[in-house]
Amino acid sequence: MIKNNRILYLINKFWKKLYYGIPNYIKYIISLFMIKKNYNRVMEKINKNKPLNVVFIVQYIPAWNKLKLIYTEMQNDSRYNPIIICVPLDIQNNLGKCEQTKNDTYEYFVKNGYSVINALNNNEWFDLKSIEPDYVFHSRPYNQFMPK
Repeated sequence: MIKNNRILYLINKFWKKLYYGIPNYIKYIISLFMIKKNYNRVMEKINKNKPLNVVFIVQYIPAWNKLKLIYTEMQNDSRYNPIIICVPLDIQNNLGKCEQTKNDTYEYFVKNGYSVINALNNNEWFDLKSIEPDYVFHSRPYNQFMPK
């Protein structure tokens, strides 16, 4: 009886590892493929002397201090096209906490003389794919705070 329980335990343990491991492994393989695809695309742009589109998704203004220097250096370098996209602070899981769609982050950057894109206009999200970013920096890189 003890031997059977041990075998059942090992089978159950193996099944859980298999059940949870395979989806994660598939995601890992897909991410490796996407990294290689992006690398090839970026290298092609570099070889053709085209500027790289670098997007800064900013939602949390105090975290901007960590990215500001990178943005400034890229602005002064013709190899890069830095773009700031402002996401409202009250967004969680693609939904606002309130009915108000005011974007304080956008207003802050406009007030300080930056050329920025408002991520949420008239309750419509800006399509990030439309500017074909090569690299994306997040000031708040947690999925719960990002739009889909």
